Amino acid sequence: MTSPPETVVTVGWIAPMALELAPALAVLEQPTTKAVPGDDTLYRVGRIGGHWVLMAVCPRIGTHPANTVLANMRRSFPNIKHVLVVGIAGGMPYYGPSLQEQIVLGDVVVSCPQGSEGGVAHYEFGAWEVEYRLTVSGHTLHPTSALLTALKRRNARGIKATREKDSPCIHYGTIGSANTVVMSSAKRNDLYRKYQIIRLEMESAGVISEYQGLVIRGICDYADSHKSKKWQKYAAATAAAYAKEVLLLVPPAKLDERDRANSFCHSSSTAVVLRRAPHALQDLVENFHRRRKEIGEFGKKWQWHQQELRRFFESSLLKVLEARSVWLLVDTLDECGKENAVDLFQWLQSLLRMLPPTGSQCRICLTCRHYPILSSYCGFEICPELENGQDISTYVRVKLSESHDLTASPIPAFITNGASGVFMWARFVVNQVLDLEREGAELKEIEAAVHSTPPDLDELYRGLVQHMGPASIKLVHWICFATRPLTLDELIWAMVVEVDCQHQSLKACQSLRNYISDKNKMKRKVQTLSCGLAEVTPSPKKQVVQFIHQSVKDFFVEKGLFILDSSLKSIDVAIGMAHHRLSMICIRYLAMEEISQSTSYEHADFPFLAYVTTSWDDHGRTPLSWAAEKGHAAIIKSLLDTGKVDVGSKDSKYGRTPLSWAVQNAHAAVVKLLFDTGKVDVDSTDSVYGRTPLSWAAENRHEAVVKLLFDTGKVDVDSKESVYGRTPLSWAAEKGHEAIVKLLLNTGKVDVNSKDSKYGRTPLSWAVKKGHAVIVELLLNTGKVDVGSKDKYGHTPLSWAAEKGHEAVVKLLLDTGKAGVDSKDICGQTPLSWAVASGHEAVVNLLLDTGKVDVNSKENEFGQTPLSWAARNGHEVIVKLLLNTGKVDVNSKDKYGRTVLSRAAENGHEAVVKLLFYTGKVDVDSKDSCGQTPLSLAVANGHEAVVKLLESAK
Repeated sequence: MTSPPETVVTVGWIAPMALELAPALAVLEQPTTKAVPGDDTLYRVGRIGGHWVLMAVCPRIGTHPANTVLANMRRSFPNIKHVLVVGIAGGMPYYGPSLQEQIVLGDVVVSCPQGSEGGVAHYEFGAWEVEYRLTVSGHTLHPTSALLTALKRRNARGIKATREKDSPCIHYGTIGSANTVVMSSAKRNDLYRKYQIIRLEMESAGVISEYQGLVIRGICDYADSHKSKKWQKYAAATAAAYAKEVLLLVPPAKLDERDRANSFCHSSSTAVVLRRAPHALQDLVENFHRRRKEIGEFGKKWQWHQQELRRFFESSLLKVLEARSVWLLVDTLDECGKENAVDLFQWLQSLLRMLPPTGSQCRICLTCRHYPILSSYCGFEICPELENGQDISTYVRVKLSESHDLTASPIPAFITNGASGVFMWARFVVNQVLDLEREGAELKEIEAAVHSTPPDLDELYRGLVQHMGPASIKLVHWICFATRPLTLDELIWAMVVEVDCQHQSLKACQSLRNYISDKNKMKRKVQTLSCGLAEVTPSPKKQVVQFIHQSVKDFFVEKGLFILDSSLKSIDVAIGMAHHRLSMICIRYLAMEEISQSTSYEHADFPFLAYVTTSWDDHGRTPLSWAAEKGHAAIIKSLLDTGKVDVGSKDSKYGRTPLSWAVQNAHAAVVKLLFDTGKVDVDSTDSVYGRTPLSWAAENRHEAVVKLLFDTGKVDVDSKESVYGRTPLSWAAEKGHEAIVKLLLNTGKVDVNSKDSKYGRTPLSWAVKKGHAVIVELLLNTGKVDVGSKDKYGHTPLSWAAEKGHEAVVKLLLDTGKAGVDSKDICGQTPLSWAVASGHEAVVNLLLDTGKVDVNSKENEFGQTPLSWAARNGHEVIVKLLLNTGKVDVNSKDKYGRTVLSRAAENGHEAVVKLLFYTGKVDVDSKDSCGQTPLSLAVANGHEAVVKLLESAK
């Protein structure tokens, strides 16, 4: 595959080591190698979703090499907007008391901003002052808003993922970055205590200190003396998989005219300032010549990056202000798009704050439509509508100056006064007056027309569009609902091809009366069909068709579509019908003979093809589908009465029928209307998840709709979706929908032990996990459920209930006598182990009361017993419960050779240490595999009270 041009790449992905690049390449689509002249880095580039992603490996570990790679990357690929550092790192084993705050090998840690700090701390900025102490004086920038939004959408803020045994858990917090490998648990723990650093690595600070980005690391060791390479490949893979998941939630960056306008704003303003300060040019010129020599021609091989332009501007401005005052004018700020506008506005504010209080003044003037970005603006404001009467008067007089009779009459004054400061109104009326004058109308007739023109823009638009014909309506649909502005070449074919077109070839379509090959004629046709509300932008390279003002589009979308078609009863249906029509036009174009027979699709031959192939899917909803989703029963009835709608049609994007949409949104009246046609497939599955209408209804608690589906007698009550293999009962049980569970069970046709294909959980397991005791009781009362069923992680319903602390559910399960009280999952954890680790005292008590649990069972990962878990987490009451059994081994060692006392001492749990002392059985001087005693661990972690206890015991 040919590599894409540098300008389309919007994501930079840095893999610090080669082993971290391999899994990264696995998540790329269309991967290819790319070399840039003058850049020593060999890049890999490919797609993830809608993004072109650039990947590079650092030549060696450390913050400085990473910074160099990113600098090269940003220089060679100027449109990179998002930066990711993805790879492996060492982590804190625990950063809180709960199970969700346990980091196990293979987990993923993501940098997350904490207050004003960006999520990555560069602790090498300071120095180790004394043993086990350090100073951090550097923090990085926040990630971009788009990346943060993606994290929020994945419940990043303050929410920890639930561990699914062998699935990695995602953690969010501060990352420590330095040029030094940490192989000391004491230093690692000190970093956490002082700065809440939960992961350690060696590259990110060099990258994120200068650029807004995100750091994603898989945990391969615990940054202690037990370093091993065993988990590196797995950890690298989990990090890459999560990074891909995040990018799929980030909207693709749009490199359109607004981005170019934003860059032009910075480059042109810098040029203006530099003309006034030639002495400030030296650095810029030297930089320019060096890059041109190393990389190649400017504009083709490289471009200035926005941040560079800003720095040039700031330094140049400071030098200019040494000699003179500066006025900075920024026109039409809103035209560069909301995100760019906000960013530019905030930068200008920070620019003013950084200027020295003495010296010449810098004044900034912004022009902008009424826009929320200026709500915090502290300067004074001028509203043109209140101040531009004289400007409008001048405009009117100049436009009417070709007619002496008009300028000598009171008509110019009538127009100026009637405009009330709105230039758009004056423009329309002036054009109307000139048309009447050319037609030979008398002055009194023209005056009457001016006075009869509605003063409100909406009313003016309404009057203009009332007599629009079918071709005008089609043009409005394309301008309003195309996924992007159409070029003039595209519009020519968009207007000539129709849904019911009789011609089979593009050549035959050229014989139609409405085919216009001459672009100038097409421009005039656009103005005529739109009644002057649309225009073709006068750009020689790419002429696009658009409305003359945003208020025109707002008018059509909010009310104008009703005016164009009085039979419409809902704006949703109007939009749906428009999209459906555009979708069918796209499909009809694709079916033309020349396209189906061609082997080379050149833009010159098929100018409409690029739009059609990328956008037809976005238009693929029928009016019936839209109305069904919104619950417009009256409109559904009207559409059905036409006899022309296909009630079983599926939309192209999700493959869902109108019934599926109506059921999911609980529109019972619409469901009845669709059933009355006798033509709906009640078990039709969508193309994304393979779910039936009943599956959607069961998940969303729509009891009335479920009954309607049952009444058809045609519904498969035990159907399995194709993606996750879940049944309606599985969904209803998880969501706690008691009435729907009863309905399903009463059919006698559901498999109560059916397992989904993703987790291998039964409906009972789902209900237990969520703590729905009523549902659990309903399922148990069938007498058919397998109470000890294990999911793919070996988790039984009882172990889920124990982990989650659902006391009432635990009682119900234990009362069956079939719950598998001491059953182990694939990690070797029993229900007791889960309950202890999670701190659920009541559940621990219930399990111990059975007399059937092994209180000394060890889990596989760390080799810890329930007592070790309780001691480490400081659960004093649970420690007492376990000790009171008289069966626990208080000197049991985990895989690191640490005893229960060592774990309690290490984490500073004084009360637990005392309880263990009271047994009179603990070995105070036991050593772990590194020779550390409980006392040395307490000393290393600064737990003074525990140190005193241990010293007194000697």
